[in-house]
Amino acid sequence: MMEVEDNVFYMLKSETKKWLFEDEDQAIAELKKQGDTENTSILKVDTSENSWEITQIPWNRIAMKLMEK
Repeated sequence: MMEVEDNVFYMLKSETKKWLFEDEDQAIAELKKQGDTENTSILKVDTSENSWEITQIPWNRIAMKLMEK
């Protein structure tokens, strides 16, 4: 079980699996470990309002963070 502290969590989603993380950097680190970026995305899920907001993290942002590490 994962407790959401800031009303935001991230989901790394591949064709066959899904992982949940507390922050974007953790999701990107797991993406790097998995190695398969072909059909993979990172979604930001914000639960702070009555209706959840789900946005996909842009690949240019992910690429920049991967180059930093």
